[in-house]
Amino acid sequence: MENVMDTEYLNKSTDEKSVEIHRFWETDRRYYSAHLVKDLFGEWIIDKHWGGKFNRHRRFKGELCSSYQDGILKIEKLTKVRKKHKYRVV
Repeated sequence: MENVMDTEYLNKSTDEKSVEIHRFWETDRRYYSAHLVKDLFGEWIIDKHWGGKFNRHRRFKGELCSSYQDGILKIEKLTKVRKKHKYRVV
């Protein structure tokens, strides 16, 4: 996987390891980032940030995932959409 940080997380309920995923895309003028992380309640969320590089137009949104695998699928979908919009992986 490209741009994956090596942050391992031990899921105590199933004893399986999960890795937090961090992705970053950009164009000449815009950026978009997505982070698959656990929130304070133990739920997997995708923390998304996007905006302009040279202005103060920025937004963010958290998206709840039903599972770690669901989060991975959503990150893969985001990657396809970003590529379609001419973003490149950083």
